[in-house]
Amino acid sequence: MLPQVFEALLDFIYTDSLPEMEVQEEATMTKHLFEAADRYDMQRLKLICEDKLCRHLDVSNAATTLVLAEQHNCQGLKEACIEFLKSPESKNYSASRAGGEHSHVRKITAGRERKGERECGTGGSPHTG
Repeated sequence: MLPQVFEALLDFIYTDSLPEMEVQEEATMTKHLFEAADRYDMQRLKLICEDKLCRHLDVSNAATTLVLAEQHNCQGLKEACIEFLKSPESKNYSASRAGGEHSHVRKITAGRERKGERECGTGGSPHTG
């Protein structure tokens, strides 16, 4: 585990929040924290990371995020990646990303929330640890 990931993990354990991160490092750090959360069975952290990963989905990382979701049995993230990759918007997503829009991923996440589905198969509230 990278030292900065370990430090962020400890910050989360003691403060129940993630440290501030640079935009450039957030996606990479979130992937590492997601793996650590799964390894140490920290469901709240895993859900927070899943949400962040969904928000950072784009054509450059959707396939690797799908592999990560599969490796860590995270059905919600896996479904979001598959839906993103299947969507016609994914072909034009790079152009729309310049405006910071993640509307397609938000629609998928909102649709799951309306149906009452929980990410990563936890079935619990993201506010419980």
